[in-house]
Amino acid sequence: MKLTRPLLLILLAVLISATTFAQSGKGERIHALKVSFITNKLKLSSAQAEQFWPVYNKYEQDVRTTRKQYLAQGKARNKRMTDAEARQYVENNLDFQEAIIDLKRRYKGQFLKVISAQQLADLYTAEREFKQMLIQRLRDKKRK
Repeated sequence: MKLTRPLLLILLAVLISATTFAQSGKGERIHALKVSFITNKLKLSSAQAEQFWPVYNKYEQDVRTTRKQYLAQGKARNKRMTDAEARQYVENNLDFQEAIIDLKRRYKGQFLKVISAQQLADLYTAEREFKQMLIQRLRDKKRK
């Protein structure tokens, strides 16, 4: 029985992601869905997928680390802040956004060695769409 190309790519992506990330239950399922979603949106060839996912996983890990550092700064934040605290919060938020942009710039070259510029543009769109899809599913789940 012959597997279709998209199914083969999805299986490859899931295998790569499963070995790369040892996440618990729900996180692992979400990551597998994200791998499948991005693989389909970018129309990655088998060779591209094999080279793309290790770079993307490292990029995603760096983004997560940056986000955790930013969120750790905000944990002590009260809803009612002094003016100085509010200013610091704004500065921290801008620093976080700048750090994410710096990561995108740093990884751009690595991505472009593996995928086309159009695929890189599609990657950023796919990440946004996936996030919106997850948010919508959570909203739908809360309503039920």
